Amino acid sequence: MCFPQSPSKSLLSASTVYGIILSLLLLLFFHTNLWAQSTKRDSLALKISERIEQLILQDSLNRVQLQQALLEYQQLDQEDEESMAMVPIDSATESDISKKEDHLVKLPVVPFENDTIFFLSDTSRTIALEQRKIITEGNIRYIVDHYLYFEDSLKVIHRPRLSKIVYRDTVLLRLSEYDALLADTLLRPMAENYRRAIHKSIKKNVTQRNLISFGMGLALLIGLYFFIRIIRRSFRWMAEKMWSNREEWFKTIKYKGVDFLNAQQQETIVRRFLKLLEYAVLLLVLYLFLPLLFSVFPPAQRIADKLFGFIWSPVKAVVAAVLDYLPNLFFILVIVLVFRYMIRAIKAVFNEIKVGKIKISGFYAEWAKPTYNIIAFLLYSFMMVLIFPYLPGSQSEAFKGISVFVGVLISIGSSSAITNSIAGIVITYMRPFTIGDWIEVDGIRGELIERSMFVIRMRTNENKIMTIPNSSVLSNNTINLSMSNQRFKLIIHTEVTIGYDVPWRRVRDLLIRSAQETDGILQDPRPFVLTTQLNDFYIEYSIRCCTNYPAKIPRTLALLNQNILDNFNRGGVEILSPHFRAQRKGEDITIINQKDYPEMWDIGDSGEEDSAPKS
Repeated sequence: MCFPQSPSKSLLSASTVYGIILSLLLLLFFHTNLWAQSTKRDSLALKISERIEQLILQDSLNRVQLQQALLEYQQLDQEDEESMAMVPIDSATESDISKKEDHLVKLPVVPFENDTIFFLSDTSRTIALEQRKIITEGNIRYIVDHYLYFEDSLKVIHRPRLSKIVYRDTVLLRLSEYDALLADTLLRPMAENYRRAIHKSIKKNVTQRNLISFGMGLALLIGLYFFIRIIRRSFRWMAEKMWSNREEWFKTIKYKGVDFLNAQQQETIVRRFLKLLEYAVLLLVLYLFLPLLFSVFPPAQRIADKLFGFIWSPVKAVVAAVLDYLPNLFFILVIVLVFRYMIRAIKAVFNEIKVGKIKISGFYAEWAKPTYNIIAFLLYSFMMVLIFPYLPGSQSEAFKGISVFVGVLISIGSSSAITNSIAGIVITYMRPFTIGDWIEVDGIRGELIERSMFVIRMRTNENKIMTIPNSSVLSNNTINLSMSNQRFKLIIHTEVTIGYDVPWRRVRDLLIRSAQETDGILQDPRPFVLTTQLNDFYIEYSIRCCTNYPAKIPRTLALLNQNILDNFNRGGVEILSPHFRAQRKGEDITIINQKDYPEMWDIGDSGEEDSAPKS
């Protein structure tokens, strides 16, 4: 037997906790490294694409084909870019802008606090200008909050009369020749200057973000370490408390004199349960901690959302399903309550019939319980039919398929059980026997001690408990010895064979005398003898007598046989079945000569005739 360990030993060692924390840090570093490699691969692909474009330009393609390719490429942002690129810049426009230089509206782009990186200008303050400012600031902040920043992913894409500043797939700002004219500069240099300004601002804030994130991550890991220690100390305290009070808390559980769980087994179960509970709590804490830790690092925010969604999504779905199911649940409760009280009322009526307070002509009291069981079963079945459509998922094809499959299994596997149950119902209403009767089924004789829906149980004279299926009882002949004794006198018999040389009257008198001397045999009606067979060499006699004790039939027959032996021995009659092989003359006869055996004629000379008693 394995004894529980001392509670002083911790369930998790400190090295295990340190290993978990180190694994989290390595996981975070590995994820960051993979992200960086992915970004670098994107940058390399973009460089290859640019090199291909340069080769195309150097391949002396005609201008028409190049312009057509550029137009197809520009269809991705056709609506926004056409509005900016198609603004005509002629000498009149330039002259008009030069006159309004002192009245230009310049909106500062401030993605972060106290960090103006450049201005967006226009001749007047328009909604479009304000929207450009808001969108640009939002795009820059999104990069800082959701990406691992790499400078080579921030670049300028130049097109005719249009330049775009992009980071990976995100367009931060679109600049046209109109913007360059307002800033009194060229478009390409202006776009490059803006790119450098954006890069400087992002790098500064990313550095600050990383410092804050690592600081918060370290603080969270330290908090996790102490929280795990608190959990472990709490479970250790519970184990020590259980150990110190084990004699008071754990007692042997007994039921009807049988020990189910002793104190040591209960202690082992509780200790293992506490250990499993501790592991479950620690795993839950670590699982909930990972989304919190990843949320500190903006690039890993998506992982945090997914991990948290693994728990929150099922919980939310379950709560919503429960709330949606409440009306059906109330309907089911009403149906259950109605049928429950209906069955209770029916049970009360049948209980009165069982005890005899209510009497129905032709309905026996012993039918009350099985009839109630049948009615209750039918009502419960009808209740399930009403409830079934309101069960969750009952209308789904999977639920219907499983129901059909289970029904087929039950019908195939329980055919014998159904046969026995139906036979039990038939036997109940046939009333061939009751509990306590002595019956004989298929050659097995015993006292009926139990009757159920499927089987009956009998106790034989050898105190053997015989279980017989109801189907066998129904298909075989059943003899009720107790019922026969109540209505008539139960007759028992035994047979002897005697040769022809013994007078039948003497055999009759000896058999009757033996029956009269046997305990358990009634004297009224009087025992009688039947000459059942006249065989070739001997005569078969059967002594018939009545008894009131079906349970003692084997013992009574044994005593009767003993008395027959004693009386026949005293009477000088040998009990045997003789076989002769004789050769005689035709004039010889085998009739007994009275002169040779005068004493054999003393019995039966009164002329009394044998007659069977009338019961």
